[in-house]
Amino acid sequence: MTNLAQKQFLKSLRLNLFNRSLHPELFEIYDSLTVDNGGFEAVIWLTRCSHVVSFYTATSALSEVIADDSVPLPCRKKLLSVPMRGEKTHEFQNIDDIRYMTGFQVETMTPRTYQAAHREIKRRADRNGMFVEFPADSSNDLPAFTYINHEILPKGLHVMSFHALSGISTFVKTQSIFEIIEK
Repeated sequence: MTNLAQKQFLKSLRLNLFNRSLHPELFEIYDSLTVDNGGFEAVIWLTRCSHVVSFYTATSALSEVIADDSVPLPCRKKLLSVPMRGEKTHEFQNIDDIRYMTGFQVETMTPRTYQAAHREIKRRADRNGMFVEFPADSSNDLPAFTYINHEILPKGLHVMSFHALSGISTFVKTQSIFEIIEK
């Protein structure tokens, strides 16, 4: 039995990029983390099977949002909005000082492969990163979850995420790099 709600969610899931920060009241935030290395600050929010990463320098901000169309995102300073289907990469450099590179992949698996990957990512989350699990929609499903891990780079941040959509045995995976450009 497939989960219609998660299928609909996947059909309307988008990668959005903003040249600004976003207000937390736009999102249902389940966990958050602030990273400050002196040269930049980043804020990571885990939302329901999606996320927000905001990266700040002294002069600018970029915010990556993985969200369903139902989230009321602003139009002002939106740089990118693409449907999350298949596998894609994007690169963007703002006029100030941030280079952004991202790649994402949406992968639907057999139930057996999905269960093994689900267990492995959950095990990885026990050691590091941020992990939020959501109740399963049926007794046959593994719980949906969002997992994000990050690595501080010399001049930036590398963020990896896995969003598990259990009712349809699908993972949405992203890798993004926010990097300060020296002028």
